[in-house]
Amino acid sequence: MKTDLKQKLLNRPIKRPGKLAQAFFKMWMTSTCRKHKVQCTFEFDRKLIQNKQILFVSTHASRNDFFYTMGMLGRTDMHIIAGFQNFFASKTNYFGMTTMNAIPKMLFQPDTSCTRKMLKVVKSGGSLALYPEGIQSLSGSTHPVNPATCKFIKKAGLTVVLANSQGSYLTCPRYTKDIKRGKVFVNYKILFTPEDLKVMTEEQIYQKLMENFRYDDFAFNKTARIKYVGKKHNVDGLDKILYICPKCKQTHTLKVHLDKDNERLECEKCGYAVTLNEYYDLIVKNGETYFEDVDKWCRWQRRFVRKQLQQPDFALHGHGKITQIRMDKWRKYPKNRVTLIQGDVTLDKTGLTVSNGKDTMFFGVAGLYSLTITTKGFLEFYYNDDYFNLVLDSATTQNIEWMLASEEIHNLVDEKWHSACNDVFDYDVEGEM
Repeated sequence: MKTDLKQKLLNRPIKRPGKLAQAFFKMWMTSTCRKHKVQCTFEFDRKLIQNKQILFVSTHASRNDFFYTMGMLGRTDMHIIAGFQNFFASKTNYFGMTTMNAIPKMLFQPDTSCTRKMLKVVKSGGSLALYPEGIQSLSGSTHPVNPATCKFIKKAGLTVVLANSQGSYLTCPRYTKDIKRGKVFVNYKILFTPEDLKVMTEEQIYQKLMENFRYDDFAFNKTARIKYVGKKHNVDGLDKILYICPKCKQTHTLKVHLDKDNERLECEKCGYAVTLNEYYDLIVKNGETYFEDVDKWCRWQRRFVRKQLQQPDFALHGHGKITQIRMDKWRKYPKNRVTLIQGDVTLDKTGLTVSNGKDTMFFGVAGLYSLTITTKGFLEFYYNDDYFNLVLDSATTQNIEWMLASEEIHNLVDEKWHSACNDVFDYDVEGEM
């Protein structure tokens, strides 16, 4: 029986990256860091970790963090833990990540295969690079970290080096493919030593990790005052993550307008309008000032959705299809997707259902952590150690509602994950509008 691309990837033996591959990727990462003016600071002597086995842990504000945070560390011998979908973004991605012997991870799932490979690397004397948030930040601030990460940190018992970036999100916002020119700062510190981990509990490890893991790029640039400029205006695409008007509370009425010298995000219902300048300042063009920045607005939307879930009959409805990546051979997007089912789509407190009257696919709430937005316009999710896409017929600006709703619905049944979300999402903000 012919082995498909997925099985070939999952069954690959884990070896150390070759010296030639390391040299090439070091050159690539260094070039990218120079281009984006990445600056770094070390709270320890780098010689302490030279040729030493480490567990590298990094924040994930930007899809370029692989370059920003790993590149400035100067270590290319580490096995990167990367989302399964990243390997199949392109043939180039697959070749590069497998050449560097990255380890695929089914995100948000208890991926025992990935864990076994990670422990095998540790036992063989290798080093690992881990991005505990799993996905790039939605709005430029910290995302939840699964407490199970700390169980692995303690079991691995390695020196843990933490990288925390500032300005990273502002070069690659989640809502656009446009790369902005600007500065990125990365700070490195030794967070745990093997001796520390021997005496610390998993709870203590989690608390210290989160104390040092927090970031907020919009707040950072309030004082740093660095310009971030790309080919497109900074407001372009903002309606992909902001969908509730703070003035009239209507949903999906916010639209981006790119009129020259009047670029703005405007509510088509009440006329409320804002824009972003080159510093990412949120400037009100018509109406009151409700939020300091985009991140605060996005967090408010999450709380808005959480309140909507108090309705016993809460549900989102649409029409679309569930697709998967074709694993028989390489094809370019979108020909590399196969449709599993197409029909009416419902997201409620039981989970996600797609039905066409003849066939039905159901993804229960316990295993559905997030319907995550992508720059390609579809929603992606993992379920039972497999990767799927949800492609809605509606405008891609409506995807953010499905993402937030899916995450908060899952929190209703997952106490541990809800606790981790509560640590970063400011659910209990005073003076709610």
